[in-house]
Amino acid sequence: MYGERVLTVLGNKATRPISDFVLSLLASGKILLGNASGIAAAVTPTGDVTITNAGVTAIGAGKVTSPMLANGAGVAALLTAGLGGSHSILKADVAAAHPLVALNAAKVRACIVLVTIDETYAAVGGVAPTIKVGETDDDNACFDVGVITNQVVGTVLAFAFTNTANKAIIATSTAATVDATGGCSITVLAIPTT
Repeated sequence: MYGERVLTVLGNKATRPISDFVLSLLASGKILLGNASGIAAAVTPTGDVTITNAGVTAIGAGKVTSPMLANGAGVAALLTAGLGGSHSILKADVAAAHPLVALNAAKVRACIVLVTIDETYAAVGGVAPTIKVGETDDDNACFDVGVITNQVVGTVLAFAFTNTANKAIIATSTAATVDATGGCSITVLAIPTT
């Protein structure tokens, strides 16, 4: 009769002490999250999104990549219509030509190329990865390998070039060695001009 009172939790009919349901003081920047036992526990939000004690959220630097942006209605509509393409290149990607936009057999295209740096390019005891963008038979028509050297995470670079008719738009990369770092996302809009 004088012991701790209990509540029966509806749904699973579990009996728990009332103290399990009493909210205690919560430290600054913490939120309550149900744990494996179904009890609210204080945790600090971490990862891609953070939150202040005023409830203001922020997305971390470099957490939004070009492929995510490509899901927006405007860019997605252009890509779906065949007027562009998007690709992420990681530090471990082997030497290869990555297709960005298929060739247009009859049209010259004005191209805008946006490069978002997802991971800082640094040698770090090895050789940093390289990237260049161009077209079939001219793989640096837009920019050559030296342009991305030492770029830091979160940087967005914009380029423009004219894509020749009947040539695909490509990105050519080499992989990082040892502990070197570097990665980016590339989005191309290619608008026919002829």
